[in-house]
Amino acid sequence: MNIKHYKYFYIGAIVGGIVTITYALNKNRNYNIEKIIQTKINNAKMTFNNNEIYGHWIMKKSNYWVGAINIKKDEQIIEHPFVINNKHQLSWQED
Repeated sequence: MNIKHYKYFYIGAIVGGIVTITYALNKNRNYNIEKIIQTKINNAKMTFNNNEIYGHWIMKKSNYWVGAINIKKDEQIIEHPFVINNKHQLSWQED
């Protein structure tokens, strides 16, 4: 190999390193956000009687999350909808 080939090898290694670091940081950021969201949902679930909780669902919109905690009362499932904004603050929605 001559010097020219080593130059391209090093450039490729540097670009690959930058891409890998960027991917890892983004993945870690998404994991941390998901952890925060899950904690918010668990805290919201604690406001209800654990025997009544039937489940929950959540969906990401453009820059916020919407979802609901499902409560089973008298053989009926009642949804309690909520929104988590881009600052990770949970607020209950009116029916």
